[in-house]
This record gives sequence, C-alpha cells and structure tokens, in this order.
Amino acid sequence: MQIKLFDPRKIKKVILPSFLESVVEMYDSLLTGELEVVSKIEGDYDKGIQILCFLIKSWEFVDEQGVVLPVSKENLNKLPAPDYMVLMDEATNSLSFLEKTKRKN
Repeated sequence: MQIKLFDPRKIKKVILPSFLESVVEMYDSLLTGELEVVSKIEGDYDKGIQILCFLIKSWEFVDEQGVVLPVSKENLNKLPAPDYMVLMDEATNSLSFLEKTKRKN
C-alpha cells in the first residue's frame, strides 16, 4: 500500500503581550530535517532563534510599506524580551518530546 507523505503538524495561534491585536501562527513540532539543522548550531540563543524560525508559520508584522516581514533572526531580535520569551515557551512545549526521548535512552 502506498501512503502519501504529508506534514501532519498542527498549527497553534499565539498572542504576544506587547502586540495583543496580532497573531503568530506556530507549528507544534519540528520536522526531522529541521531538527538536524538545529542540532548542529552552537549556543542556546542561536539555537532558540533558529527553532523559532522553523516553528513560526506566519505572523502579522509588516514593514513601512505594509509588506509582511520574514521570520528571521534580524526581525525576531526586534521583539521585546517578554514577547520573545512567550514564543520560546511555546517552542519549549513543542520540543518536550526530546526530553522524553532522552529519558528513555
């Protein structure tokens, strides 16, 4: 039997404390290839930024011309720290399966 490979991840909506009218859509987990990329990054901060770049599906932040800004290290660095921490908390929840895997091994 052939089974079509698809992206089964769910999308959750996150509201940031500094931008209550804005919604950030995040995937609930990483794909295997993304996990491989993240595992090669040195430093917790850079690793966290890359995880967010992979997990954030979309957001409503725009530039001066009204064009949606890409999810990037440069743009994530512009967020107030409390908003960054909310996103990182969501990312940590999404990656909780890694801790369970480590405990089993």
